[in-house]
Order: sequence, then C-alpha cells, then structure tokens
Amino acid sequence: PPPPEQEMLTVSWLSKRPEVLDRLLRGGENPRVALNYGAMFRECCRHEALVAQLLSPPHCRQTYVLFGFIESPFFDVASDAFASLRELLTKHRAVAARFLEAISPH
Repeated sequence: PPPPEQEMLTVSWLSKRPEVLDRLLRGGENPRVALNYGAMFRECCRHEALVAQLLSPPHCRQTYVLFGFIESPFFDVASDAFASLRELLTKHRAVAARFLEAISPH
C-alpha cells in the first residue's frame, strides 16, 4: 500500500476533479470495463472525504446511476453495482446517515 501522505495526495487530487468520480460511477455503461471501474470506485469509497463529496449536492444525483446498473441484464455489472452501492452507503456510516436523512421524507 502507498504511504499515508501519498494516499492523501490522491484523495486531494480526486476531490478537485469530480469528473473523474463521475466517470467511475458511470463505468457500468460499458459491460466490458464495468468491473474495472467498479473496483476503482470502491477504492475511492475507502476515503471518507470522497464519500462525503459523492453524497453531497450536486454529486449525490450522480450516485443514483448505480440503481440503474443494479437492474442491468448482465449479472456481473448488476452485482458489481450493488457492491459499489453497499460500499458507498456502509463504509462511512455517519456520512451515509446524513445523506439518507437529507433525502428521506419527514
């Protein structure tokens, strides 16, 4: 694994380039590369700062694309999307709870 300071540089770089995270989210559009994109996306989900960014406006709307991929006719794409959604919503529970609370009707 990379040293912590290098890992934080990567997180910082990704947080300044939301288009990269958006592209990783949309990896399921191409079944030939969906698993690779999904693995990279789940690695991003290891970092609370990136999860917080993904679950905050305007990015939170982009995360809904995972629900569409869960319904994919390709089992590997659907199961990978489900794994990504699970990681996004369970890795950093406090962040996910704030997101779910914000979108749920009261």
